[in-house]
Amino acid sequence: MRVKLKEIGKIVTGNTPSKQNTLYYNSNDILFIKPDVLQLKKVCDINDSKEFISENARAVSRIVPKGSLLITCIGLLGKLAL
Repeated sequence: MRVKLKEIGKIVTGNTPSKQNTLYYNSNDILFIKPDVLQLKKVCDINDSKEFISENARAVSRIVPKGSLLITCIGLLGKLAL
């Protein structure tokens, strides 16, 4: 059976809050996941990050719920994480 991804879940692309606004990066409130955190050849669980954004960045960011499937679509394509 073939289905389109949009038929089984919501597809959201990521974004980076402006690095020029220091209020977006003044605390470690929210994990900021970038493609280099995901691993090649296995699905990894993400519980920590090298980078974070503050609650001030929430309104200009795309925050996904815990347990979301993350798939890279830049750099090395197809890396997966939860």
